[in-house]
Amino acid sequence: MEGQGPHVGTPVEMNLFLAGTDTVAVDAVSSYVMGFETIEIAAIRIAATDGLGERDIEKIEIAGTPIADVRKFFKRPMIDPTGLVPGVHVVVQHTCPGCFANVRGAFDLLTVSSDVDLAKGEDSESSIRRDGQAQSGQRRL
Repeated sequence: MEGQGPHVGTPVEMNLFLAGTDTVAVDAVSSYVMGFETIEIAAIRIAATDGLGERDIEKIEIAGTPIADVRKFFKRPMIDPTGLVPGVHVVVQHTCPGCFANVRGAFDLLTVSSDVDLAKGEDSESSIRRDGQAQSGQRRL
């Protein structure tokens, strides 16, 4: 899945099967096939640095179709939710990337799983003010 996966990303059919005995190498090849450099993925970089497996594509034995024949450059996710939703202010103070991703994921899920129009700052049943205050008889999101 590319883009905002797994919440609202776009599936990409690759018709590939990847397997191996070195889980770091399998993750490295998987990410490389998706157009990422292995050093970009923190889990792969850290695991390799800690000696848990190989991340250098040149040192990994590949059986079957060469990587160059199947490599695609996936659309990358945008994890920073700052400025994404009108009227919602995201305070950034030493925020970890995981927290950014979780907030962005929550916005994405809210968009696809409800009748809330984040661009307008209201839901389809009522006109909730963008400052989050529900008017009389309205539900607050």
